[in-house]
Amino acid sequence: MTRIRHINRKTTRTEVAIDIPGRRRLPLIAIFMATCIFACSEKLLTPVIVVQDTATTRLPLDTATVISPDTTVSTAPDTQSTATDTHSTPIDTATDFDTATQTEPQSDSDSLVDTDSHPDTLSDSAADTDTGTFQSTDSGTHSDSGTIDSTDSHTATDTDTTATDTADTETVTGTATDTHILQDSDTLTETDSIEVIDTDTYSYVYVPEFSHVGFAAVPALDVSEFGFNPADATTVEATSIDEINAAIANRDGTPLIIYISGTLISEENAQIIIDNERDVQLIGRITTSLQGIGVTVRDSANILIQNLSIHHVVGSNDDCINIENSHHIWIDHCDVYNDRSGSVEYDGLLDITHGSDYITVSWNHFHENLKGLIAGHSNSNGDEDSGKLHITYHHNIFSNISPGPISVRFGQAHVFNNLFRYDFGDSTIGISARMTACVRAELNRFRGVNEPLKTDQSGDTPDELGRIEALQNVDDNGSVGPIAPECQLAVPYEYTHTVTDTTYLEALLYQNIGIDRLR
Repeated sequence: MTRIRHINRKTTRTEVAIDIPGRRRLPLIAIFMATCIFACSEKLLTPVIVVQDTATTRLPLDTATVISPDTTVSTAPDTQSTATDTHSTPIDTATDFDTATQTEPQSDSDSLVDTDSHPDTLSDSAADTDTGTFQSTDSGTHSDSGTIDSTDSHTATDTDTTATDTADTETVTGTATDTHILQDSDTLTETDSIEVIDTDTYSYVYVPEFSHVGFAAVPALDVSEFGFNPADATTVEATSIDEINAAIANRDGTPLIIYISGTLISEENAQIIIDNERDVQLIGRITTSLQGIGVTVRDSANILIQNLSIHHVVGSNDDCINIENSHHIWIDHCDVYNDRSGSVEYDGLLDITHGSDYITVSWNHFHENLKGLIAGHSNSNGDEDSGKLHITYHHNIFSNISPGPISVRFGQAHVFNNLFRYDFGDSTIGISARMTACVRAELNRFRGVNEPLKTDQSGDTPDELGRIEALQNVDDNGSVGPIAPECQLAVPYEYTHTVTDTTYLEALLYQNIGIDRLR
């Protein structure tokens, strides 16, 4: 009887097996053929019985090391694989019938060798003319050494949720999906597709561009280039307001750099005054604080105020920083604030008035005050302010200032990449354009601000409305703007290399604004 069976389900091989039931006599023709084959080859037929052999192979636990392009190292455990193999094992439990005919008297010892690879020894001692039938019973124990050929296919899941990355130009918070090649450590080599879902918040070290960008860097009037060569300057170290004002009053005409150290406190409404000067820089050392001391720049040009904490400046007409009839002024990396209690009368945080022009305000924190930052002090001052007040506000945080941080009359302001935040819930404004002013509001973020953008009819006719060009501003509810009436402001300087996506803007600003953040 012939049967066809699949010996290995994975390789799908077929083998033919011949079943010979035990202890049945073969037909005569079969015996004759067996005798002839024995006589010719001195070998016996090998009966084969197919038995089902189940082999369980435990493959080694797969350990995969995933190396991703962003240096993520993940270890993916792989489940063990069990391969079951059905194959033929040549176990011979059949009875062999060996027949020998002797035609002459002799004593012999014939060694008969079975072709089933197991030795059968047949000894006969026959007399002359004795024809004997010799029966050999072979019941050997045979070892099967089979080869299990399995194809293992895994799906390995990477559950690692840690990713560390370093980028040069941005801060990212989000989800990343990577595909890696998995090399198993067992005898199988596979290519698995692993989906790595990263739920970590990326924390990048991002070094922003702190170079001077804005209207104060534009050559105009009598300034061809902002600043000066420090090697040409006189340097003064000051630890009191008297030393600062004395250094300004007694300068010899060369550029002047005043480095201010320590905490300077005044309860007498003191002011650092730069009046009718040019080429002066006030720079704070580490954690420099001016408490109750404001800075006034009047009729001056090419002035830098940098890395200073200026706060709690008391007086109804005394601002923390006041710029009057001056041009090319840069206010950078300062922390400027009062408080909102109302128990003490404070004035503004930064006023830019009386025809001042070409001003840059960058990387500052203005906060906690009941008056905003004013550009153009009154509706009646158009003759002095019209065509001037070119101001750039970029990368600042304005928080908890009411009724609104930025108010521009008559001027042309570029306001980009600032955060406007208000935490108290009552009505407040972000950017207000008034009295024919044109404001380009670009890529700013607003939180808790009722009216992010406002065009206010402060004058007597509709022609005196301010105008805003709104570009890609956002708040917690989505995009902000446009708002009518609109204008278009031509920006005369390159700034796109400093622009930050609003998705990352808030985190970037809190890491880099204010004092002691310069690199």
